[in-house]
Amino acid sequence: MRLNLPNIHLHTKIVVVDLAKILIGSHNWSEGALTGKGVYESSALLVLPEQDIRFADYILSRQTISEMRSKDTWQSEIALLRHVAVMSSIERAAFDREREAQVRQ
Repeated sequence: MRLNLPNIHLHTKIVVVDLAKILIGSHNWSEGALTGKGVYESSALLVLPEQDIRFADYILSRQTISEMRSKDTWQSEIALLRHVAVMSSIERAAFDREREAQVRQ
């Protein structure tokens, strides 16, 4: 689950499954929307002939909070996202390489 940063307005509603099935539309995940009781939503299911990383890349490139286990972890992630947002592209590339190396260890 990924949630937006509070100061970033985003109304994107997209679900990507196995990089080949994409549900996109105005759907909300509320009881009314899921039961159809007075709330009508419109969505489309795209089934691609082969996997395509672009939709997943779009979602993962949004500034979001993905670590929701505790208040400390999501506050730490928000601080990290805000720090990265002001980096130059060169700084960001170096930062990404460093983080990838840490993950591999």
